[in-house]
Amino acid sequence: MKISHIKLALAALAIMLCSTISFAQQNVTVDDAARYGSSPYSGQSLLTLVNNTDATVYASFVYFDPIDQCWVSRGWRTIKPHGTNMIDFGVYNGNVFIHGYQPEGKMNWGKGYTFCCEAKAPFRVLHANSNGCEMQRDYTQVPISAGNNRYEFNY
Repeated sequence: MKISHIKLALAALAIMLCSTISFAQQNVTVDDAARYGSSPYSGQSLLTLVNNTDATVYASFVYFDPIDQCWVSRGWRTIKPHGTNMIDFGVYNGNVFIHGYQPEGKMNWGKGYTFCCEAKAPFRVLHANSNGCEMQRDYTQVPISAGNNRYEFNY
């Protein structure tokens, strides 16, 4: 089988598995909407990050991007005490990974998976599952599907 056929088959498989991703977020840009070919607020798979603590949580998330054909990390979302932050993944069924921290309370959430991220917000890191990055954090796997999905930050 030719290499071009293998690449085409892998791309088709990734598209079938991951579908299209769009993001409804505080700092959505026109580039994001154009990149994913839809309104950033028209998705079907929502993930609500819930802060059940008395201090601000900063959160990062990782997802598989079928356009870039790699794992991508994004952050930092600011979630005020007892507040929420919603991420719209569009038509996406699969795993996302969540990391959160509180500098004031020295709390960290995330275990089981390590991904690259950056200290400064906003960020978008391609190939976030590689080892050649300056900053890595632990993330928790969260399966999401169509509808409302939740992840809670608790003490």
